[in-house]
Amino acid sequence: MEKADLSFLSTAVLVNCYEICFCISTAVNHECTKFRGLTVAEFAFVRNLMNLLFSAFMLVYKKMSPLNGYTPDLFGTLIIRLICGNLCFLLVTAVYK
Repeated sequence: MEKADLSFLSTAVLVNCYEICFCISTAVNHECTKFRGLTVAEFAFVRNLMNLLFSAFMLVYKKMSPLNGYTPDLFGTLIIRLICGNLCFLLVTAVYK
């Protein structure tokens, strides 16, 4: 696997793009849970559904299988990541509400 060679400028641009996306997602989270009446669980469901749809679109676009790179010995790690990721997202969403 090749290492990514990022210059200072490209790293700064990447970090700023991340911060812009983070601010937008935080504002949407706050708007939906505080002012639009969505519960934390509903917002988390919508977020997971959107992640699933965008991931499916990317797989179709790149003509890849969802099991590409998957090995059975990673199943436990995948399940733990799924549970921990959703639990963390639910807690962060609850904080913004």
